[in-house]
Amino acid sequence: MSIEDRISNIVSRMTIREPFIATVFTKLERVYDDPRVTTGATDGTRVYFCPEFCEKLDDEQLLFLCLHEGAHVIFMHMWRRGDRRPDMWNVANDAIINRILVNDGYKFIQSGILYDWVHADSSSEEVYAKLMQNPPPPENGGGGGSGDGDELTGGGGFDGHGDLMDAEDGAGRADMEATIVAAAKMAKACGIKSGMVDRVLSGELDPVVPWTEVLRQVMTAVARTDYSFSRLNRRMLHQGVYMPSLHSDAMGGIVIGVDTSGSVGDAQLAQIAAEITAIVEDCRPDWVEVVYCDTEVKSTQRFLPDDPIELKPNGGGGTAFKPVFDYVARSPDKVAAVVYLTDLYGDVDECEEPECPTVWGVIGRTHLPDVPFGTVVGVV
Repeated sequence: MSIEDRISNIVSRMTIREPFIATVFTKLERVYDDPRVTTGATDGTRVYFCPEFCEKLDDEQLLFLCLHEGAHVIFMHMWRRGDRRPDMWNVANDAIINRILVNDGYKFIQSGILYDWVHADSSSEEVYAKLMQNPPPPENGGGGGSGDGDELTGGGGFDGHGDLMDAEDGAGRADMEATIVAAAKMAKACGIKSGMVDRVLSGELDPVVPWTEVLRQVMTAVARTDYSFSRLNRRMLHQGVYMPSLHSDAMGGIVIGVDTSGSVGDAQLAQIAAEITAIVEDCRPDWVEVVYCDTEVKSTQRFLPDDPIELKPNGGGGTAFKPVFDYVARSPDKVAAVVYLTDLYGDVDECEEPECPTVWGVIGRTHLPDVPFGTVVGVV
């Protein structure tokens, strides 16, 4: 029987034993002749099989391989990597998937990765961080590859060469994500008990904190009103009662730095404009000033509380953050907070921390880098 026929039979069995994974797996195009793949692999759109490797597996091991590749897609590993090392990201996720499948009683492929300290409910980010601190030796699948992820680079898989490719683009992500969530809801409704289903429905696979929540917390703290005895409640004075009055100093304005080196596209600008409007309505700053900067400040726009927010970016060169903070330092007006929207590829160390809070809204990166000051959140 050909490998194509064997895998078709395996998928039929999968629909009975693991209907959730099977629903996602059947959406993938099957490829059997890609020279890059020496075992199995997936990029979120296709699943690749090496016939020579598959012929060495019995049907239970071949089922394990199909379930393994399907789980990579369910957990959206090819879209979640960001700027992490592809080899170590592959190893981390292989270790989690293999632990889940072994715990569920499936026949392990001995050349795969299995660590005692990795549990079925471990997060990809947690395992990856530990592996980066203490990399496994190459013979255990750690590899030394540091490629850009468009092809298999040493680490992970069932031969140490990897089995996880980055998605070609983000176009198929929304469609696949909808399939995964719908399949998980259906499995839950049918009474199927699965930790994989629970992880999808709990939202655990998207660990990025919505940046607007963090931003509003900062701005609400800045705009906090309080009762003060420095200004007594005059309505109570004639009764001889000395009570504090509700007092709020002028909040000042917000400076929003926008990295126009190519980090922010039209979709992000539309979102930013909507969020600025919401922040103005929630916190009522005296003004909002948007500062467009690449290697220098190119232009600015100032909006008053009742102005419509229509952004008109200017720039497109390299990246420098310092000019925006220099601009803030020179401002004759009170600046309550600085928000910088960027991919954070640049030198933050040369910037001087302002006296007000800073929020870095990082666009297009899964891994949020450390900065010497301010709060870093992912823009989603």
